[in-house]
Amino acid sequence: MKNIGGDNRKILIRSFLLSFLGLAVALLLIKAPQKIEKRASAPEGTVSFDPSWGNFFPDQDFLISLKLNSGNWQISGVDFTLFFDASKIQIIDISPQQNVLPEVVLKEIKADRARFVFVNPGGDSSLPHGEFVVAKITARGKSQGVAEITFSESYEVSKKQIADEGYNLSVTNVKEAKGSYTFTLGGETPTPSAGPTSSVACGQNGDLNNDGKVDEVDLMIVILSWSPNGPVPTPPPGFCQADVDNNQKVDEGDIGIVLLNWRPGI
Repeated sequence: MKNIGGDNRKILIRSFLLSFLGLAVALLLIKAPQKIEKRASAPEGTVSFDPSWGNFFPDQDFLISLKLNSGNWQISGVDFTLFFDASKIQIIDISPQQNVLPEVVLKEIKADRARFVFVNPGGDSSLPHGEFVVAKITARGKSQGVAEITFSESYEVSKKQIADEGYNLSVTNVKEAKGSYTFTLGGETPTPSAGPTSSVACGQNGDLNNDGKVDEVDLMIVILSWSPNGPVPTPPPGFCQADVDNNQKVDEGDIGIVLLNWRPGI
């Protein structure tokens, strides 16, 4: 009888342990999908330059917008550092986009890098989210050639949701995002391979946005600049004027030249 009682106790203890372990595993399985689902649904951020490329003259000032896409997360502050080739390009100023992250905590521009910290000290209702302009960069070409602006991998973007504590947004493309700007003399258009410059004046080969091809984008530039009675609208930085045939107006003749030079990319 003693052996039977001892065996029963062992069976009871073993059953209790198995039941407890089964309950613990069940709780983990119930919670795990919630954690995975929450992690998978959390949006990741991206950054970009606008324009991300362009053709400019040395000593020409131009404006670059730095954009952030935070998805559904509200953003209360950013801390970015930019690197660039000081022999080709100069950063004149970095200013915050008003009503987005308007307060400047730090702005430090050196020869080959620039760091800025902008914040929004307002309440939840004023914090931006989605895609928005974080900063306006005033740049200037220094010499002929191609200059790139890139992000440092050391950055902070403070995110939050209403009633949540703030923490850091993961910017997924911070290593790859860059701006690439070509500086040439006399308005010459660089070839698609960025080799020696072409002797064709800017836009006269139908390539109005300097991307090395003539397609729907160039046609749309002509349509948006339509002025059959003149004067010719001033193009934005990095673009050629839509008066391709140089007759001081933008009309059917310019569309014809774009179509005759049609060479869309693959």
